[in-house]
Amino acid sequence: MTKHKTPTDSKNIPLRQSLAFRMPLQLLVLIAVVLTAILLVLRNQLVDLVVTSTKKEISSLAEHNASLSSEYFSTMQTQAASLAKTLSQLDNAELTPKEKQNLILNIMSGVLKDD
Repeated sequence: MTKHKTPTDSKNIPLRQSLAFRMPLQLLVLIAVVLTAILLVLRNQLVDLVVTSTKKEISSLAEHNASLSSEYFSTMQTQAASLAKTLSQLDNAELTPKEKQNLILNIMSGVLKDD
């Protein structure tokens, strides 16, 4: 008589159908899915963090630039007023036209130098 194979005979069950193969495989797939989900959430959080940080830095740089521009224009306005006052006083000075021209050139070159 030939022996019939029974489903409980563990030696005759193919490897892919055995519990010893399926459980670790399912566990590995589950771990891979969970890790992928965690990585996607972390990626999105990091992207949001970088975008927020970049926006704050751009805003800070814009404020600093506006402050520097305001200071520069204020300085230029003060220098322009001072130059106008100095040049108006030269009209009353008793200088030759050549001396006035040299003096005006010296004053203008001093004002136009960027500090």
